[in-house]
Amino acid sequence: MSRFYTGQSLYQLVQKQSSGCRDVLWVASPYLGSRSHEILSKRILKNPPRDLKFVFGLTEAAVRSGSVDPYEIDYLQSHFGPTCIRTNNAFHAKLYIFDKAAIVTSANLSRKAFERNIEVGALFENGEVKKIKDLYAKLWKKSSRLRDLDNYKNVWNRSRHHKKRDESAGPRWIAGKRHTRIEPWDEKTAHWIVPITHALRRDDASKIRKATHWIGDYVADLRRETFRNMKLGDLVFLADNLTRRMNVVRVRDKRQVRIRRGRPYCFDHEKLKGTRTITMSRIADSLKRMDLLSRNNKVECERKLTDKEFYRLMKLTRSAKRPRS
Repeated sequence: MSRFYTGQSLYQLVQKQSSGCRDVLWVASPYLGSRSHEILSKRILKNPPRDLKFVFGLTEAAVRSGSVDPYEIDYLQSHFGPTCIRTNNAFHAKLYIFDKAAIVTSANLSRKAFERNIEVGALFENGEVKKIKDLYAKLWKKSSRLRDLDNYKNVWNRSRHHKKRDESAGPRWIAGKRHTRIEPWDEKTAHWIVPITHALRRDDASKIRKATHWIGDYVADLRRETFRNMKLGDLVFLADNLTRRMNVVRVRDKRQVRIRRGRPYCFDHEKLKGTRTITMSRIADSLKRMDLLSRNNKVECERKLTDKEFYRLMKLTRSAKRPRS
């Protein structure tokens, strides 16, 4: 017999079921909002279910309107594997399926849907789950493997800087009063130090921007190993040897872009809130003690930082005085 849920109880139900599942976690949602993975339990990061699948709708129009966030797809792929996601634009059902339970609901996998919308859901258990699993299995077979995600990122980048629409909770969505608070995952990220040793040629910079539609600053010429291991959301200490300044930034996107002299590894970033730009001369002694400064007083190493190194550098960036402009 099914049970009825709505509002905060619906979010709590998804949290409880995803926290305890070990074998199956299947989600079907036409729309996908930013940071919507936080609707599920954080425990799936450390102990992902053996069979993890997501089906989303994905078109350029959906990305342009904010109904589907391609960077959220990138996040799920980077943490759970590139084959866990398929796309299908011919379904409207919202399904959340676990080991021995399934939720059929009106709520898309969107923070706005679970926080502010008036959504309802029914929980099915035991023998009732088989029919829902069979339906999902058929949907999965009819769905397509994800291709050319970078193209959808470009559509997102072109549209999001001048539009603030977000229809991930449904078309023509109108903000309601928040009835549920989605708990952030606060997951541990990796920390890096990356030096900037030379200025990018203007024509190369133009080609990278044209290929990615990045709006803010970015870094090119990463080492291949760094690029492969760096994930979206990681923190990077950017040591600019040209201006002799250091910033703390968060990775927003990463691409390998074809330009005249090859295909450099690049990443887009945004400055981390609560930190400030500092001159490296002010912290030179600390950098030398950490073996991050070379004999010619430049940061030349590019690598992952230990937790101890990260906390020491964060303390320096928060306490150092602001450089003169």
